[in-house]
Amino acid sequence: LSTTVPLCTLNPARIFSERGIVREAAETATAENIKLLRATLAEQRGFSGDSEAFISADMKFHTQIAAISGNPIYVAVSEAMLGWLKEYHTEMLIWTGKEQFTLTEHEEIIGRLAARDADGAESAVLKHLERSRALYTK
Repeated sequence: LSTTVPLCTLNPARIFSERGIVREAAETATAENIKLLRATLAEQRGFSGDSEAFISADMKFHTQIAAISGNPIYVAVSEAMLGWLKEYHTEMLIWTGKEQFTLTEHEEIIGRLAARDADGAESAVLKHLERSRALYTK
């Protein structure tokens, strides 16, 4: 597998993967998992305006969701996709100052996970990833 992954193949794979991961997380999340996600969201809020730190916190958030399952393969897949996205496509990111959208979407994902709502969590992560896809140039 090449280390350079075209965005046109990475985004659909990420969406496919994260939809399943968030569904499983909704079924297995503990109160402690939710607490950690909320702490990461609070941390991310503090980085508004600092794109590098904000993106790192975003990656941490998504990796924490993958870790909820207890399956290290999900974590590895999540980290690989996020790493490819950051390493090879950060220069393509259009930093628009719309961090609030991400924060609101992350709040919604946490709420769905806390409610053990797998369908709602999947819908929320899909909405989040589809919107954030538009932040990358083609």
